[in-house]
Amino acid sequence: FGGRGPPDKLQSIQQIAATGYAFAAVKVDHRRGETSVVIWGHRGFGGTCHPEIQDQLKHVVRIEGNTFNFAAILQDGSVLTWGRSSTKRVRPLSDVQKVVCSFSAFAAILSDGKVVTWGQCEDGGNSGKVAKELEAVREVTGSSSAFAALRNDGSVIAWGKPACGGDTGEVDEELKDVLQIHSSWGAFAAILEDRTVVCWGDPDKGGDAGSLHYQLKEVQSIAATGSAFAAVLADASVLTWGDPLCGGDSSEMQEQLRNVREVRGGSRAFAAICLDGTVAAWGDIDCGGDTSAVQQQLVNVQEIHASERAFVAVLTDGKVVCWGHSEYGGNCAGIQDWLDAL
Repeated sequence: FGGRGPPDKLQSIQQIAATGYAFAAVKVDHRRGETSVVIWGHRGFGGTCHPEIQDQLKHVVRIEGNTFNFAAILQDGSVLTWGRSSTKRVRPLSDVQKVVCSFSAFAAILSDGKVVTWGQCEDGGNSGKVAKELEAVREVTGSSSAFAALRNDGSVIAWGKPACGGDTGEVDEELKDVLQIHSSWGAFAAILEDRTVVCWGDPDKGGDAGSLHYQLKEVQSIAATGSAFAAVLADASVLTWGDPLCGGDSSEMQEQLRNVREVRGGSRAFAAICLDGTVAAWGDIDCGGDTSAVQQQLVNVQEIHASERAFVAVLTDGKVVCWGHSEYGGNCAGIQDWLDAL
């Protein structure tokens, strides 16, 4: 792709972030007591940066990546960005607490609860219309082309493409006492204090729960794929909605989804850890929605992680089991001996 391959040595790594075709690793120099950043991949997606920027990538707290660009939070509260958009230090910023991504924009939460945005305007990079309302914000969530900010009083402010959840007009009266907000590529789902759920955005991507709206009670957690949501209820059952091809239809899995502890979502499939330590998966079979090839190995599962099209399960004995698309991490046979030795 015209970028750089992975560096020979990646040691003392504190964090790794990714864009569409590049990686950035925060490396700790314990002797000097500072951090540096190692980047590689497609140069048009942040795989390289100007030497002047590289020299400033010290004392990095965290890096986030959207499709095209990286954003690094520095200890002084400023942010450096590089990638396809113009590379720059984002100002004025004071004590950035967190940076959140959409497809090609960023939103930063400051220590005073205000929000600063930049990047492609159509993907939420311009929050000018709601800037006065973006105060006392405790959390921001991004879809592909919109953001939703949760304020301390439990209200929600959204901006970006209306079709992707950037407009809460139809549910404003319901969006009160919000505890959490989750997002697919084109929609948002909020859990309220009474443990019910309010959805908005693209109906085909989970923005409308339809008749399930009345069943979404005592919701404990929500997971998302690119176009669907899955809610774990207090009785350990699971309800899903959105695009059936991306996990929005779990009707054939209800027997397996009666005692669920946790659900994880990739781009087109879900995987659930059951209370007995087994795993149930559904959605696109080429993206991890089918565990039949590894089902016998999926016992005593402690946690699951997802890439776009694959999953990896960590067992109680420290071993890992992978499934899904082989090019997205779904086949770890070549390094299984090394993984087992960890």
